[in-house]
Amino acid sequence: MRRSTRSRWYVAIGLVTLLTLASTAGAAQAPGDVAYSLSGVSGADPAEAPTWKAPASLDVRPWWDRTTMDADHDGMFDMLDLLVDAGSLEPLDVLVDLDHTPTDAEAVRLASLVGAQGWALFPNIRIVGLNAVPPMVLDRLLDAPGVVMLEPRMDAVPLQDVATRAIKARESGEYSPTTAWELGFTGNGVIISIMDTGVDDAHSALAGKFVAGVDFTKPNRPRLYPRDGTYNPDDQAGHGTTCAGIATSTGSPGGEYMGAAPDANLVDLRIGTRFGFSPGERPQNTYDAALQAIDWLASHSDTAWPGGAQGIDVNSLSWGIPFDGASDGSDGYSRGLDQAVLEGIVSCVAIGNEGPDNTGITGMSASSRSIIVGALDDLNTIDRTDDIIASYSTRGPRHDDGDDYPYDEMMPHITAPGTNIYGVMYENRGDGSGGGYGGRGSGTSYATPYVAGISAILLEANPSLTPPVLREILMATADRRGGPEYPTLDPFWNGDFGWGMVDTYWATFVALEIENVGNIDVELQAFVTNVSSGSILEPDLVVEGIAWARVGAVDHLDWRIDQGPWNSVGLDEANATFGIDPATVGEGIHILEVRAVGINGKYSVWRPVEINVTRSDVDASNAASMASGVGWFLLVVVVIAVAASYIWLKRRDLVYRSLDKLGIERAP
Repeated sequence: MRRSTRSRWYVAIGLVTLLTLASTAGAAQAPGDVAYSLSGVSGADPAEAPTWKAPASLDVRPWWDRTTMDADHDGMFDMLDLLVDAGSLEPLDVLVDLDHTPTDAEAVRLASLVGAQGWALFPNIRIVGLNAVPPMVLDRLLDAPGVVMLEPRMDAVPLQDVATRAIKARESGEYSPTTAWELGFTGNGVIISIMDTGVDDAHSALAGKFVAGVDFTKPNRPRLYPRDGTYNPDDQAGHGTTCAGIATSTGSPGGEYMGAAPDANLVDLRIGTRFGFSPGERPQNTYDAALQAIDWLASHSDTAWPGGAQGIDVNSLSWGIPFDGASDGSDGYSRGLDQAVLEGIVSCVAIGNEGPDNTGITGMSASSRSIIVGALDDLNTIDRTDDIIASYSTRGPRHDDGDDYPYDEMMPHITAPGTNIYGVMYENRGDGSGGGYGGRGSGTSYATPYVAGISAILLEANPSLTPPVLREILMATADRRGGPEYPTLDPFWNGDFGWGMVDTYWATFVALEIENVGNIDVELQAFVTNVSSGSILEPDLVVEGIAWARVGAVDHLDWRIDQGPWNSVGLDEANATFGIDPATVGEGIHILEVRAVGINGKYSVWRPVEINVTRSDVDASNAASMASGVGWFLLVVVVIAVAASYIWLKRRDLVYRSLDKLGIERAP
């Protein structure tokens, strides 16, 4: 009798278990990746946290061994491979990169080797240009002595109106509504100084922007050339006017060629003559206009200008000191720019145009506290995915300054479009009011004022930003390009691209969210590396992240969804994994933000991550919850049933024993 009762108990428990498992299994998804993107770029590869130690030795491989433009390492840019593989018969112009300075005789030999119709010599950048080469004979060049790479000569002209949209500042068909202008910020009320050849601010695209100026190419004679900001320099070379237009052009009269921050104002700091050289950079000059301008800049961050505007918020400097050679940041020009940053001015400096064969970064461009800018070629498309590093852009890192802090050697910080810019033109004779638009060539000179304009947008969005925090925002939110060169120091920095291509939208988005700049510690780092769906029994989205501190230590991570309340999660060394309930979040695109919190209580700048929660994610979570509820309900029912059965059996046994004592026979 008791054995029969136990067997029924086992059957009941087995049925309950099967029902619970069946209902749970039917509700869950198979594990897999969730669609997500990092700052708008899909499919970012997971990264590992650095080990916080400087590498034993730097990677000194030549550029042609590490370029991302030759993925199969066959000695030709991948764009040429596509033409060869397609069997193209159309002749094309080719640039032959050499490991030495070419001669005229060598150029003639290379041209004869492939039957080129013409050639050109570029000795300073070690290139021989060949005209009209049939694609099927390109491989002959690869066996020539000293040839290290073949690349196509490009005719594409990325205009200024393209670049402003490509950096996600201006609205576009490709990126709207995720642009800074559509967030409502165009640099209004922010003052940018252009330290260059002067600015033709009477140009229709720059009219009304001038608030102060100084001409440092003129002698320091206050009556003739005052240095109190009241003197308005002219531009007799054109470079400064173009840079001013890239940063602040309104695009007038047609509105097409607009700069990054069309509502920003200008301070005109002239350091260059009509010949393009600053006094002090040639033996015949007697004083240094550039260093004077830097020194003046550092002492005028809060000056009240005659028209009512005040100070200088951002400085754009597209000049270098190439004759001084590589710098570790301790040269006077770099130190002066550092001081300007300490005074509260965001300093944007071009890294230089020495190309991949550089042996360091020159003065000014080596400033430790500035934003050092490299140049991209956007191939005349707004689409950012085809952007490449410009061939002329100087590569990092900077020379070590011996302070045992390797991160200040990581330059450039970010990159922006700078190739074949079509923008504001100066007027050689006149005040500039007759100037129009035209091709102005290429250079990190033109990438830099884009970053200056973006900085103005961020300062309009959040005037409390300090230069270090603003730079960190640009670095954290940039679109990653290239692989990490020193992963033991940082999982993202690349010597060509820096931390990536500047993303104005996400940078502005984060700037708006920072409420207390004093709580930001730029040495803390935290990034999401992967988001995936959960297991069959646990359908939560699984977020994986890394965190580290350049200086100090990380205590824990905070995370939130759609700007909601912050939630804390612990760290397993440098890694963190936590779950998010899809049903709680809801179906759709959501913004996930994760930040590192240090032992000092301060926290890092964060990088937004867009996650796409699907209907199946939500259904899986709801079904799992329901199954869990059903399972508990059945378990309670079973417990009650078992208890009732036990009581009934105990009472029955008591009755039977009583009948047995009375000698009453039980029914069969």
